Amino acid sequence: MREWQGGKLVVHITEMPIKRPVAPLEFAFLADSFFKNKDMRDKVDITYVTPLDGAFTKPKATELLDYLLEEKQIKDVTYFNIEKVDLKNKKIIDYGGQEVEYDLFGYHTHKLRRRND
Repeated sequence: MREWQGGKLVVHITEMPIKRPVAPLEFAFLADSFFKNKDMRDKVDITYVTPLDGAFTKPKATELLDYLLEEKQIKDVTYFNIEKVDLKNKKIIDYGGQEVEYDLFGYHTHKLRRRND
């Protein structure tokens, strides 16, 4: 991220259950701070993508803390159950066909799978 010039940063929770559900959200908040400190936050669109119904795991927490995303201008995409990553076109696609474009993609999973294509 040090050399990145800006664009669309997507932070995504890939699998559930997640052992530390706040970690991806913390990353999005840290990215916000990082780009502010580099005086380039206006060049970065941060989107937080989750399979849940809100950015926070508990509905009450989402209700009370959702304003943090707005304050930090972090968009959230909910109910997104990823099917695939389209590396060529730089987008992630869920099972319903919804697409989220990215320039830089960060994801959180509790296990890493390798696939030979």
